[in-house]
Amino acid sequence: MATVKRPKKKPEAATAPAAEPSPSARRAYAKLMAVIETAEVTEARGFDEKWEAIDEVRRKHYYVLDEETPSFVAWLKKHVGEPARSARRNLRVSAVASPAEIARYLPSKIDLALAIRDATERKGAKRSPAKAPEGASLDERRPAPIDLAALRYEVVRDKKRARVDLVEVTQQELEALLSERTGSAEKKRRERDEQLSPTVATAKKALVAAGLDEVVLAQHDQLVTIADVRVDQLAALGAVLAKVKPRG
Repeated sequence: MATVKRPKKKPEAATAPAAEPSPSARRAYAKLMAVIETAEVTEARGFDEKWEAIDEVRRKHYYVLDEETPSFVAWLKKHVGEPARSARRNLRVSAVASPAEIARYLPSKIDLALAIRDATERKGAKRSPAKAPEGASLDERRPAPIDLAALRYEVVRDKKRARVDLVEVTQQELEALLSERTGSAEKKRRERDEQLSPTVATAKKALVAAGLDEVVLAQHDQLVTIADVRVDQLAALGAVLAKVKPRG
């Protein structure tokens, strides 16, 4: 049987830009932009609904209903396929931003804005904030609301200072601003990690791989201190440490 060949679709001719766009061209452009913006908000609404549902699974510990996922990190790996760090970002973003804001500012910039806000508040605090209730942490609590439209950042462009909003600021500029506020904390973390023996360093890497990167391991001679462990993380922590073999 002979195969019927379909005629090849001719490529649409590109419309040359007119010197002065006609009113009809402006109306057509406005309609296309409305379609694009609506599609972006619709996509962001799906993102927001998905991560709000995931947040409820986490907060209510529904992940234990799956016998194969005793921890939220294991549930994420099985059902969502997101690394713990990315999931943490998406959960924070969905908690504070509307679909329209997610489409306008993008999740990565919203997350950086939250991190800068939190780092600034910690730096300006006269004393350490009260500890969270047992079993809770900054990761488990929904972040405080933030007015994304009101945010302004001081940046340097072409050797001149500028004050820009969250739309105008670049991700690189936000990362630099965050680094300025967390530099001392990052330096202390690096210094602490440099003191770890090979065995404890291996344990630290295993904790990060298991999504327990917030757990602090500090070593002084042969004494190891473990800090910032939530009650619901104890079982996962024990399972990771039980697999660590001594190294020379």
